[in-house]
Amino acid sequence: MKFENLDKLFELYVQEAVRKNKEKYSSHEALEDDLGMLFNRFENVRIKTLDGKTVGTHSGVFYYTVGQRKGFGLGGAGNGEPWYVVKKDVENNILYVNQGECDLLFTKELTTRGFNFITKKPDEKEFRVLARIRHRQPLENATAVIDGDDVHLYFDRPQRAVAAGQYAVMYEVDSPICLGGGEIR
Repeated sequence: MKFENLDKLFELYVQEAVRKNKEKYSSHEALEDDLGMLFNRFENVRIKTLDGKTVGTHSGVFYYTVGQRKGFGLGGAGNGEPWYVVKKDVENNILYVNQGECDLLFTKELTTRGFNFITKKPDEKEFRVLARIRHRQPLENATAVIDGDDVHLYFDRPQRAVAAGQYAVMYEVDSPICLGGGEIR
């Protein structure tokens, strides 16, 4: 969403809101309150650097993934290195980016929720596995720790762009048997 489109969007919103809610908007103050809330939602569709500088706008954080490199309209800006999504503030609808790779893109641990064991759930609470966090990624050595319905994975090597909402899948170390998977928190 570009800033120049906001005026038209507000105009359409006001027309539709007043048409549908004539009684609610019988007072000018009620309409101003709702417009203020709407403006705040659109005011925060910002793409920011880690130091807080606004470098662009976006169409909603749900359309982007941590580690994403393309599709948010910042190509060529700054020092010429690619931009990467490094963090999402869903509550405030802010997308944080960094130019070039950075430490925030890497982590050695993650937690899954609602892990689904497709084989028998192991008796041990902690055990070694092979795991992957994206399709066709090479299997990585990790330690799994069962915590109720969740599984914590501690990788031997840092993993790039672990993204909440995607899935981690575990395999037995000595065979190609898939143990199951769970949604990354």
